[in-house]
Amino acid sequence: MKKHLTIVFLTTITSFFLSLNSCVEIVDIEDQYIEGISVNSLFSLDDTLYGRDTIKVFLTKTFGQFERYTFDSIPYYRDGYNIEENIFITNAEVYISKDSINFIKLSQKNRYYYYYQNNFIAENNNYYIKITKDSDILYAKSYIPIKTHILFPEITSNNYINEENNEYSEIKFTIEDIDNYNNYYRLKVYSLSPDSTKSNSSFYCFSPIISNFNSSQYSVNYVLFTDEQFKNQQINLSVYANSQAIGYIIELAGISKELYGYYSALYSYYSSTEAIFSLETGFSPPGNPITMYTNIINGYGLFAGSVICRDTIYATRDSINQ
Repeated sequence: MKKHLTIVFLTTITSFFLSLNSCVEIVDIEDQYIEGISVNSLFSLDDTLYGRDTIKVFLTKTFGQFERYTFDSIPYYRDGYNIEENIFITNAEVYISKDSINFIKLSQKNRYYYYYQNNFIAENNNYYIKITKDSDILYAKSYIPIKTHILFPEITSNNYINEENNEYSEIKFTIEDIDNYNNYYRLKVYSLSPDSTKSNSSFYCFSPIISNFNSSQYSVNYVLFTDEQFKNQQINLSVYANSQAIGYIIELAGISKELYGYYSALYSYYSSTEAIFSLETGFSPPGNPITMYTNIINGYGLFAGSVICRDTIYATRDSINQ
């Protein structure tokens, strides 16, 4: 009886593949590509960074999904991108404003446009950008939220051991939501080595407010969350980071709705196993396209602000030697 069933199963599978093979048809795919302008401008109110009052704007041409670019490095741009010189747009005019009425023209240096003024970037402010090139006019708006502080940070003796038997130290702290608007946050943790070198640390976070990342199953480099469950209240959080560090820097960014949308889409892209296009491999069907977030009217890309708060906490010698 078992032998008979096995023969039938194999015959069915063979028939399936023969049928599948007979249905294969090769078709040409046309790249529906229309050239446009892509904007890249992320600006922050951050007291620890040089040039914190500088707004930089990169403009590039969009390119088709069949074009390939490789990961490398490039000056004045984010690490990891090697983009040809002719991709950058350097003959546009870029303006910035706090009230959408009085616009200030940005200066240009090499591949980017910039504006610097003391205390220009401030919390609880809207910012508007206007870009003109030939007959194209692009607009965007973003908001710098009110700064939220990190309260009562401490390293506890409650360590977490993951499935690979790696040990992580618990860091507890409190944040206070102080604005009546819908607030969006990004949390990162940096580890400090004995020579005080700072490195981005992967960590676990088991809080129920972290809903859009699988941080309870995998270690992550940052998490996003909103104040939906603790509006105008304090909330206690715990993260688990590298137990061999001598200290940690907790970085809490109050981010604009635009930046939250971008990071959420970016996470969906990197977590998808069927991305239709990547800078590294180009077009790779089959796949489901991931629509990246953009807040640029008449263009593509991102114009988004944030306000950053940091706190440093050091481990005791006893906790390091445990």
